[in-house]
Amino acid sequence: HAHINLVGGVWLFLAGLFYNAHPQISKRLVTIHYGLAVIGLLVFIPGIWGAQINAPWFGPVVGIGSVLSAAQLVMFTVLVFIGTGKKAAA
Repeated sequence: HAHINLVGGVWLFLAGLFYNAHPQISKRLVTIHYGLAVIGLLVFIPGIWGAQINAPWFGPVVGIGSVLSAAQLVMFTVLVFIGTGKKAAA
């Protein structure tokens, strides 16, 4: 599925560029973000495969992978705001 390239490749590439440009961001938070992204992707890919073969277990697997992937995207967004000093509009 083409979205796997976006989530697994492009987002992590952009995150790496951002973290390199903003070294003040906590290494612990960067590691947590990376872990969420990798685990989410590693769970999501078999779920997509399971959906293609109509496996009975694909729903929860895709759901867990999707939630982890969404969590890493939200975390990255928060870290961008922290790293750039910009505050979200209230």
